[in-house]
Amino acid sequence: MGGTMLIKNADVMYTNALQRTADGFEPQLGTNRLGRFALTGLLLERMLDVPGSRSVTVSRWDIAKTAPWTSPMPTGRGAYDATAAYAHSKRANLMFTCALQRRLASGAHSIAVASHPGGADTSGSRRSTAERGIVARALFTGVVRPLLIQSADRGAWPTCEQPPTSVAGGEYYGPSGFLKSEGDPTTVSSIAETHDEAAQRQLRDFSQELTGVRYPVQCATGQTHQLVRRGGDGRAAGAGVARPVRPGGPTGAAQP
Repeated sequence: MGGTMLIKNADVMYTNALQRTADGFEPQLGTNRLGRFALTGLLLERMLDVPGSRSVTVSRWDIAKTAPWTSPMPTGRGAYDATAAYAHSKRANLMFTCALQRRLASGAHSIAVASHPGGADTSGSRRSTAERGIVARALFTGVVRPLLIQSADRGAWPTCEQPPTSVAGGEYYGPSGFLKSEGDPTTVSSIAETHDEAAQRQLRDFSQELTGVRYPVQCATGQTHQLVRRGGDGRAAGAGVARPVRPGGPTGAAQP
């Protein structure tokens, strides 16, 4: 592993029934999407001037292509589909990475990339298999595991073993082997929908509203901006991104 990396990998996967986080969110939405949005916003400024640093958001190559996108994300209201909620959270992470990279490209030393582990032998994959019927478990053990499942350590390679000199902002990294499920890291493609800037802005607004974490400087479509931090006297203090704030600060406005 090289360089300074903010890796967002914590996940909730395929909840059996609708539950709520302490903040009242559907758990896959709250953990996989909103938690990562908030964490990145609160730590990003520390990385902006660090050459070679990067924000790495972990998605899922296959699941992110399933379940049509709903506006802006499923929240657990109405009929609950845990698989669709998980897919939406993973697809949202790809959209977030694209939008963040556009912002960082206007002057920061950091980049934003996404990754996926392929088929990794983790506690989440083992648990989801154990909850299936006896026939499905037999097929997984006899066919799927030998062909498509690699160790958890190998699954971490696309996230952790990206050479700093060759990683490009906005790229998506995953295994290079059969069905993108195993093998050495390489760049992989994402569906066109994840590059939809209007959907990205809608997702950003949704995430800001629910978390209270804001990125005050926004990039307009097709434009780049000099992003400025301000010192305690209000004067510009160099290129960067203003610190995200929660609503209700002393002045009610974005704080430096």
